[in-house]
Amino acid sequence: MKKVALIVYCVLVAVFIVPELSYAYIDPGTGSLILQCLAAAAFTMLAFWRGLRRKIKAFFSKKEDGQN
Repeated sequence: MKKVALIVYCVLVAVFIVPELSYAYIDPGTGSLILQCLAAAAFTMLAFWRGLRRKIKAFFSKKEDGQN
């Protein structure tokens, strides 16, 4: 298992380190899409963590419902 993981790791490193010519560019529409995705991900994570924090806080807080 370690040998397979090492081979996969080496292949990934080689793919990202070996430079290749690229005849592409990022146009303004693509850059705008990337920024929108990053903003949406940030706000989604903020809402998720806020809700999770409330649930944890509610779980550990004492609730008095009138019964002993």
